[in-house]
Amino acid sequence: MDSWIAFEGTATDQVDNCRLTPSKGDGIIEVPKDDVRLSGSKVEVRVGTTATVVQNPAGSQPASLSLDAAARSDCPSGKTYCIGLLLFCCGSGKLLGPCIGGWGC
Repeated sequence: MDSWIAFEGTATDQVDNCRLTPSKGDGIIEVPKDDVRLSGSKVEVRVGTTATVVQNPAGSQPASLSLDAAARSDCPSGKTYCIGLLLFCCGSGKLLGPCIGGWGC
């Protein structure tokens, strides 16, 4: 069964993709339309999808952030970015899970 995580922001249709813009902070990403679920103003994104950064969020990954074993296997570099409460791996763009805050690669 697929897991979905709430995105804090808006989704805009971009033909094959959805452009996701956070309601707090900055940055813009695009993910495949099939990996976005909309219900009214609620936006959810499928765990494991791959995002493309359109505009990198400001800031850098907190030094105290430590990925668990499962996330490390999906993101060997250990470098991440957080946008709209979603944690992605830098490089691959894979959605790893939820996060708090906002930072770029």
